[in-house]
Formats: sequence, C-alpha cells, structure tokens
Amino acid sequence: MMAPVSMPDENGHVSLSLHSGAILEELVRAGRDPDRLLIVEASAHFPRTHALVGHENHLDLEDVDVIVYTDEQPTTFANDPGSPEDSKIAEFAARYIPDGATLQTGIGAVPNLVARALAKVTAVSTACTPRCSPTDSTNLWPRVRRRTRRRPSIAGRR
Repeated sequence: MMAPVSMPDENGHVSLSLHSGAILEELVRAGRDPDRLLIVEASAHFPRTHALVGHENHLDLEDVDVIVYTDEQPTTFANDPGSPEDSKIAEFAARYIPDGATLQTGIGAVPNLVARALAKVTAVSTACTPRCSPTDSTNLWPRVRRRTRRRPSIAGRR
C-alpha cells in the first residue's frame, strides 16, 4: 500500500494529511504484515492534520517499510463556478442539511456550491477529500529510506 503523508514529527509519527480516512487500520495492517509493503510519500507540502478524539490519523514510522521524501505539492483543482442548474441543485440540497451536521464534500462545482450555500450556517463543519498526486517515479530511489529493522515472520506480532 502507499499513502501521501506529512513529514515525520519528533515522535516518529506521520500524519495522513489530506489522505485521512477509513484506511488507517489497513495501512497499519500492511505495515505490520511481513508479506506486505507499506510505502509513504512524505513532503513538507502535505500538511499535518489532526483528527477528532478517538479517530487517529497518523502512522508510526515503526510500521512503515519505505519512506520516500519528495517535494510534491497537493493536487489543486480549478474552481468550477458551475452552471445555473448546478446552483439550483446546490440550493435544493443545502435545505436538507441541518444545523450542526458534518458534511463531507466531493470535488466539483455542485459540492463547492453546496459548501458556499452553507457558509452562512456557522454550526456546520465540512471536510473535503481531494486526491493527492502520485509520486513522479523519475529519479526516485536516491530519495528513499528503507526501514532496517528485521521483521519476524510471526502472525499478529504486535
């Protein structure tokens, strides 16, 4: 498995940054499984993010097989203003989102317009899940640091 991450902190943790989601447990399982490989791409441009209490979003470098240091920037998408039809869809959808709701938006004109329509409602928290760009594999290996600890071949070793 591979994931973009923040730079390591002083405790040897990397944040899943913009890639935070429901895959943390699978990343940890991949890192701890001697038959699988966990590769992370660390860039100073990927922000360190913090999750809500009870929902971790960081990896311990002990679980990472390969860390690739890059200068990659998160992918940005053009802000599509949307069509009049998109605006109507967003206005309609926004009426069904109650105060205090948590909304995870996607990418595109309609999600952006829904978020704008909700901007007047201060109790709604939003999160979006942009996709980070893949690593350019050109001249990659000189920037790779491999883990040197030996992995035991015992199932469930932690």
